Amino acid sequence: MARRAYWLAAPLAATLFAAQPVLAQTQVAEASTSTSRNQTVVVTARKREENLQEVPLSITAITAENLERANVTDLRDIAALTPGMTFDDIAAGLFATPTLRGLSQANVFGPRNVATFIDGVYISDNAGVDIGVLDLERVEVVKGPQSALYGRNSFSGAINYVTRRPGGAPDLVARAELGSDGKVRVEASGGFELIPDVLSVRAAFAVDQFDGTWTGAVNGADFSGWDKKGGTLSIAFTPTDSTTIRYRGYFADDNLDPYAIALQGNTCAFNAANIPQYFCGKMPEGESVTVARPNSPLINGTDREVQYHFLNVVQEFGDITVSLIGGQNTVDIAATNTSDRTANGIPFPLVSLTAPLFAPAVSQGTALIKTYNTTRSRTREQSLELRIADDSGEMFRWSVGGFVYKSEGWSGNPITLDISGIPANLRPGAFAAATNAVIGGVSSAVNLWSVRRADTNSNIPSAYSETEVEQNSLFAQAEFQPIEKLVLRGEVRRTEETRKTDIQYGATNGPLGGRPLTAPFGRFSNTWEYTNYRITADYSLSDTFLIYGSVATGENAGGFNTGATVATDFTFNPETNITYELGVKTSWLDDALLFNGAVFMVDWTDAQINGPPSAGSTSPVNVVRNIGAIESSGFEFDFRYALTDYVSVTGGMSINDAQWGAGSFDTNGGAIFVGPWAPVSLGDYVAGSNHVLPTGGCARHSSGLSVQTFLRGIHLVEYDEDALAERDRNDDLA
Repeated sequence: MARRAYWLAAPLAATLFAAQPVLAQTQVAEASTSTSRNQTVVVTARKREENLQEVPLSITAITAENLERANVTDLRDIAALTPGMTFDDIAAGLFATPTLRGLSQANVFGPRNVATFIDGVYISDNAGVDIGVLDLERVEVVKGPQSALYGRNSFSGAINYVTRRPGGAPDLVARAELGSDGKVRVEASGGFELIPDVLSVRAAFAVDQFDGTWTGAVNGADFSGWDKKGGTLSIAFTPTDSTTIRYRGYFADDNLDPYAIALQGNTCAFNAANIPQYFCGKMPEGESVTVARPNSPLINGTDREVQYHFLNVVQEFGDITVSLIGGQNTVDIAATNTSDRTANGIPFPLVSLTAPLFAPAVSQGTALIKTYNTTRSRTREQSLELRIADDSGEMFRWSVGGFVYKSEGWSGNPITLDISGIPANLRPGAFAAATNAVIGGVSSAVNLWSVRRADTNSNIPSAYSETEVEQNSLFAQAEFQPIEKLVLRGEVRRTEETRKTDIQYGATNGPLGGRPLTAPFGRFSNTWEYTNYRITADYSLSDTFLIYGSVATGENAGGFNTGATVATDFTFNPETNITYELGVKTSWLDDALLFNGAVFMVDWTDAQINGPPSAGSTSPVNVVRNIGAIESSGFEFDFRYALTDYVSVTGGMSINDAQWGAGSFDTNGGAIFVGPWAPVSLGDYVAGSNHVLPTGGCARHSSGLSVQTFLRGIHLVEYDEDALAERDRNDDLA
């Protein structure tokens, strides 16, 4: 069951302890205090500093001041303050997934369709995007496809963390939070100038601990908490008035508790092994759910180590600015969570330690053995962007550049069996599904190769993969003002991406051990080329009223189905969308009230959707295919009203209508049961369907068994003389 947590936060200054006002907040509105009227918010969403109210994009910008007052600590809090954004943290941080404008990610294991950047440097690993808000200047959430400007999977939008820059007067700020359920958070940040106006340093650190509010029904243990530690170091060097060099490093060492699992079996979408893949119908309601956490010290949740390094060099040559942005990021993951979701494990037959693998063996009894899913991975990426720009002109501005990206990573998913209670001369076996005979090694859908005994655990390397991605892009932007209040802008990016993946099953030569396989089942490689663009027009009806329209395309990377067994399923291609948007940026009452809004329509094609494999496949698992079409339309707005110099109200709303289009569902089934009140058994005994249905992909060309199967059809053709003569005349005219 879940409990509520209560937290109390207290910000501290170096020599000043000030009481903070109470903050009342919902997802769409907040009330806070302000030391002044609405101030100009500067954003860099278009790679240059601009007034938020003058940028023809739908952007939610949350400043450092508002981050603190709303007690924002992670992406979930940022989503709560951003109209049209949601955030899911799946599997104890392994699949952090932000969503914009209802464009949920059907392929949750693929690249995110909302890209994340830190000071303009792309972060690819799903487990490393939720970095918190330590020492940030602001967070910018840019909605709509940004592939032409940002590249790297900015399919439906981008999130850019903008960090605080070193320099200025010395400062030191500390903040502490205490709460129920072991909640403790302490953070501090500060900076100073080593050489005035030339060399500055800034550093920050944070410790965040929480026991969690979920209690396991199995053993009463608390979980879904965390223990996070992180720090940053920034250095700014300005040797001349026209040269700036900035370095920033971010370091984190986190442990995220095992996630809460509500036990609910799948009921539909049976695969080739007759195992249901999904749950269909309405999920059970209520706060009282059965949550599993077995009695085992082996379950550690997710251990995450992160290192991000960024370097930004800016050189001005008169009106021309040359900027170089580089990054090197490393994310290490080690996660162990329950597989069988039971308190004491599931029954396994026992065989002699010397029994041959995958061959008949004599059963030595059975034992309850706890099983665990384990993930080990490392991602290391480097990127470099060169941009040359001239933003000085009133009538014409331009920029050109290039982008190079490379990432290398490996991941493995060994299965762990807790065999601490098994005699040393025995090991787990498995029941052969067809005969219930005992075989001398644990098998699964991925044909495990070995069982190793290490201390009290048996590690079964299930799958190990190495992936390499290389991307090269050229881009250009131009902005033209033909008349005083009208601005036209175009962006284009040409990209070539090569992806290579080596997959091994039961490996012996990788970080987890491995046995390499040969192509095509072990090695995958493909290159994609694509072009993205954005065209924008904005018109200033007045100094306080801007209207804009845009059309833009987005691209999300393709990939491989490493478990596929037929060539047509090996590769899935990038998914694309084209988005049409019309928006306004306005201010009223001497800038006391800011109101921005947009309407949009998204046409998403070649959507990557999990579905059954192609005909002839021997794999029991689904594959990702480009079979989907999705349409989304809606509107969004946000406002900020400064009631006085000290009190302001902000809010926003987003309404999205996302619909699956033609081709998004595979109707090649012998029988289709529609709705939560049509179980499969209904067709067997009540509704008149039958249980003799085509399998193995044959439903694409054959129907289920029926009386028609036993009837022979005869075609009868009858013409009279006039009809035949009329047919002859029509043929002559044709």
